[in-house]
Amino acid sequence: SPSDLPSMASRFLPSLNRGPIGKSEAYMFCGQFSLDGKFFMSASQDQVIRIYDVNTILLKKSTISTANVGWSIIDCNPSPDNKLLVYSSWSPYIHLATFAPQDYDPNEDIDKRLKYIEKHEQLYLNPGNYRFCAFAVRFSPDGKEILAGSNDDHLYIYDLEKNVRTEKIHAHKSDINTVCYAGSSCPNLFYSGSDDGLCKVWDRRQCSTSSSTPVGILAGHSDGITCVTSKGDGRYFISNGKDQTCKLWDIRKMADSAPQIPRASNLWDYRYEAAPSRHARVIHPHDQSLMTYTGHHVLQTLIRCYFSPMSTTGQQYIYTGSHDGIVYIFDILTGQIVKRLYGHSHIVRDVNWHPYLPVLFSSSWDGTCLMW
Repeated sequence: SPSDLPSMASRFLPSLNRGPIGKSEAYMFCGQFSLDGKFFMSASQDQVIRIYDVNTILLKKSTISTANVGWSIIDCNPSPDNKLLVYSSWSPYIHLATFAPQDYDPNEDIDKRLKYIEKHEQLYLNPGNYRFCAFAVRFSPDGKEILAGSNDDHLYIYDLEKNVRTEKIHAHKSDINTVCYAGSSCPNLFYSGSDDGLCKVWDRRQCSTSSSTPVGILAGHSDGITCVTSKGDGRYFISNGKDQTCKLWDIRKMADSAPQIPRASNLWDYRYEAAPSRHARVIHPHDQSLMTYTGHHVLQTLIRCYFSPMSTTGQQYIYTGSHDGIVYIFDILTGQIVKRLYGHSHIVRDVNWHPYLPVLFSSSWDGTCLMW
């Protein structure tokens, strides 16, 4: 029965490397499935976004040539209706590409099935900072706004209907590397993670340029945060940190403030140096997290982490990329590593599990996107 599917399917984790679905001479930075699971989007440093059709046996592809990319595409996100794609780079603009998947005959040519409109809109965030990057971009659950976290310690909210950046919020004391919404059931709630080591919870209804007060703060990482991802229920989320841990949080444990501790990043740079040994790492004395997962390596880039799909695993697992080129899958309750996926020769920056199929794609700096 449908109710038994997650229990049965969760026993069978992705393990067989089916080979690369795509290759590039440049680093792969992002890889995400559309919400309906029909398409997979991969973005790399060669300034190309590749779109794969998951419904065909052979993953045929089309591409979107990006516009005015500085250094690399840093983040991308499909809209809830799968018609728009936002991406960011080192630029005061974020970019909106439009594509419209239509109903199609599976035997039809890919270029006829995917009606790409080669049109890009540049959305000016007006940061007032010459060297600017939106490290993270996310559509709101209703698709009407785009949320961005940036290197100038601010959150930005862009209203797509008004076609203007409406809010600029001084949210953290260091780079904001990651943002995400809590879920469609609570569309006004979102989370942010920063190099100041804090996760913050925000209510869109209380956000304005003149006010930068979150509804709650969660402390526990002893170094900067590279990724926050919601479970989608408005209560739980996970975060990857430069302290080489992934943590599980319950926002019902959040506080109004959090004591600051010296960050380990004051003593080392994760972009160039090896992480301090386990015994040298700073343990946060006021850790509010529910669980801590270790074994993977968060170095050199903003490595992503996620919950496994509800439909096939009941969200029983957490999975993450890693600096050592391995995909790690953790049991959410025990914290144990239940699977390591070997196949890449460089950093796995992003990894995405299909929402309905027993398939996982990993995007690596070795220039490949592997199917498991």
